Amino acid sequence: MDLLLVNEGIFFSEAYYPPQSSFTQLLFEPSFIVFRNKELNKQHSATVQVTAKNGDFNITNIKCSHPFFDINPKSFSLAEGQSIELTINYFPIDSIYSYSKFVFVNDLCPINLYAAGTYPKYKKQPPTIKVTHPNGGEIFVAGIDTLITWDGIPKDDLVQLEFSIDNGKTWKEIDTARGLEYKWKKVPRPSSNQCLVKVLQLSSANHLHSVRTLWGHSDFVRSISISPDGQYIASGSLDKTINIWRANDGSLVRTINAGSSYIYSVCFSPMGNTLHRAGLEISSYGRLIQVI
Repeated sequence: MDLLLVNEGIFFSEAYYPPQSSFTQLLFEPSFIVFRNKELNKQHSATVQVTAKNGDFNITNIKCSHPFFDINPKSFSLAEGQSIELTINYFPIDSIYSYSKFVFVNDLCPINLYAAGTYPKYKKQPPTIKVTHPNGGEIFVAGIDTLITWDGIPKDDLVQLEFSIDNGKTWKEIDTARGLEYKWKKVPRPSSNQCLVKVLQLSSANHLHSVRTLWGHSDFVRSISISPDGQYIASGSLDKTINIWRANDGSLVRTINAGSSYIYSVCFSPMGNTLHRAGLEISSYGRLIQVI
């Protein structure tokens, strides 16, 4: 939530991001379903456990976006903390890449689950990804924040965001993101009436066997850095901590508490033995992390 305060002609801007742990939501385990190289013209099934967090849910229907997929049951109620097991069915009739979004109809909040069917040894279907906002005709003032959203791929797929001010002749990178949305802070100058936004899929369901979910922060992660040797990952969060992870297995090596400071940016030095953020230098030697 963004706040804009005005006092005697002076403008103050502030942003508040509620912690993820306070959201009313359905938690899915696993968070997405992938069917790989399954036999054609035959039904295949997988299960997902759904748990209600911070509220009670009454699901009246679950809508599916692709005819190869189905899910059951399609209606149920969960009290806070309760779980239910859902069955996802996949019936492929050809070997193209197929993707489905399951929309959980309820009166609390938007909830989606994603599934995909993939055949890496066959030619892939043309990309299904599309930008949903901005979608043409919007006018943005340079320096303001806006939200970029996209659809057509699983929520956990990694994308690269780019923008152009000359109708696509040249492109500049914005950031990489997951989650089907990205808050673009301070739309840059110069102004143009030929602006475009592009979303490029970097990892797809074809490669999800190599994707890991790293759990360790209780609030939004604002920065990630990979060491030059590729062995460690550093993540900085609004929960005021920096986590160091092993890249090969996703294990947590060390958590550094930054006290009262939010972490907006972290990066490794070119030598890989020092980690930096604004106002702080952290030296790392294998498993040992020292704050200077």
